[in-house]
Amino acid sequence: MEELIVQLDGKTAAALRNRLPKNYSEYTFSLIWNYVKEQRGTVSAEFVARRLGVSRTTARRYLEYCLEEGMMERVMVFHGLGRPKHHFRIKRSTRSAVGDTGG
Repeated sequence: MEELIVQLDGKTAAALRNRLPKNYSEYTFSLIWNYVKEQRGTVSAEFVARRLGVSRTTARRYLEYCLEEGMMERVMVFHGLGRPKHHFRIKRSTRSAVGDTGG
């Protein structure tokens, strides 16, 4: 568990431990964060859930948390008629703050 959190960087990981809401797991947060960070485009909660083996509700809850904390941004994806899909991606400023040079 610890090695996944450390990938964020020491300062960010320490802040995260103090800020995660009650009943949120550092391991699950790190799993979702690192997965989204590796993606080239946007991802939906459903996609993250299928890839990581967590429930869609869990994926959505952690993605929404990152959105609220300003670490991610929401992108609305429209597919014809009906509701748009909510997709997420890590903000560019957050990528550089944690030392990621990929884009």
